[in-house]
Amino acid sequence: MTESTSPAPATVEECIERFRAERHDINVFGNSVYKFFVEHPELTAGDPPTIHSCRQRVKNEDHLRDKIRRKKVAEGRDILADTLLREITDLVGVRVLHLHTEQFARIHKVIEEHCAQGHWCYQEQPKAYTWDPESCRYFESLGLDTLVKESFYTSIHYIVKPNVQLDICCEIQVRTLFEEIWGEIDHILNLRPA
Repeated sequence: MTESTSPAPATVEECIERFRAERHDINVFGNSVYKFFVEHPELTAGDPPTIHSCRQRVKNEDHLRDKIRRKKVAEGRDILADTLLREITDLVGVRVLHLHTEQFARIHKVIEEHCAQGHWCYQEQPKAYTWDPESCRYFESLGLDTLVKESFYTSIHYIVKPNVQLDICCEIQVRTLFEEIWGEIDHILNLRPA
């Protein structure tokens, strides 16, 4: 008997069923994170305001199936229905866009304060992805773990959850509007077959 390189379809579909069962709570938490940013007086005041725009999305079921299979093949990780919420931390995501890099420090400060006050907690430490050595130094000066991406991708990722008892997470991505455009192009280029 040969070993399969992807999870059994039943296991993937059990994960999808768990996702469907949890979707309401996932979406409610994502909505609260989105509203936090779009209604925050410090981030929405000024001319221009710190935040240019925000958007929220819940992961598409087909994309979730693909991600579960990719994690098995690329990382050797079995994602099960019982571990889905801990293993897949971007079932809901909020994208926060700003115009220039210096505005990021204010956004970062607000997120850090919100976590320090106990409104959210980190599932993992925030990470800054960038290709630029100057940006690396800037993000490191703010206390962020910084990883170099050769693809010219720049984005800061936060994985937050409502408290330590719950496994529901929201991925917050913060980047400039220009980096958002490049991120979309990079994503499309990386999906094309070689």
